[in-house]
Amino acid sequence: MRLISHRRLAAAMVYRGMSVRELALKVGAHRATIGHLRSGKRTFCDPTVARRIAKALDYPVDEFFVPEKTA
Repeated sequence: MRLISHRRLAAAMVYRGMSVRELALKVGAHRATIGHLRSGKRTFCDPTVARRIAKALDYPVDEFFVPEKTA
């Protein structure tokens, strides 16, 4: 799935008081994955990871991600 806005993800993490490390542990993803999404270095992730991120932050998945379009 494609990340809509890394700033939106970062703001939600601040709002929930969650660090990159904490979110990575809750999601079961590597810290670098979460850190790169938050910084904007990475804009895509697996749909399962996207759903877990949204659930951990208590937001709907479409708040942060849109499905990746295939040609």
